[in-house]
Amino acid sequence: MSKGCKWTLIAFCVPGVALFLWALTQIPGSRAAYQKNLALERELNRVCQGKAYPAAAAFAGSEIHPIFLEDASGASHPWNLEMPAEWQPADADQVELVACLESSEVMIQTCSYTGGGSIARYRYDLSAQIIEAQSGRLVAERVFQGSEPRECGLTEPANLTALFGRVITFPQIKDWLASFVYPSAEKQQ
Repeated sequence: MSKGCKWTLIAFCVPGVALFLWALTQIPGSRAAYQKNLALERELNRVCQGKAYPAAAAFAGSEIHPIFLEDASGASHPWNLEMPAEWQPADADQVELVACLESSEVMIQTCSYTGGGSIARYRYDLSAQIIEAQSGRLVAERVFQGSEPRECGLTEPANLTALFGRVITFPQIKDWLASFVYPSAEKQQ
């Protein structure tokens, strides 16, 4: 590639990348969604610590039951941005359910090798609890198991000390969450 061609690429690529990055920050709703989740987090972070949020809406009726997802620290979980819009509360007073999500690494095996080396095999699990925000009552809980990592080989590189399975993703728990968000005949009675 000639020197002139390199400068031409730089002249077009650098401003193009900068424009692309700026455009990402301007996506309608992305900043508002982020700010809304921060506000919800401030109001609801105590629910996963076992404290009710009395100002929340009642978990009753035939309407959709808005839900908010928190991680183990009480922070807004990134999956809030992946949820269907109809599941998302406009503010903390509209929340009926809070899903408390905690990921963990579970060691499922240690493979020992001659010469003293070993490899630990880990699976990622996700513990999920659905809490009624207004009362703090546990509605349901479940542990989702991630995939197991590959088996240890007869020989492995000496610097390999751990193998990991895949983490749980939002699509893997979406149907379970939906069973609480969408009203059923039992909940309406």
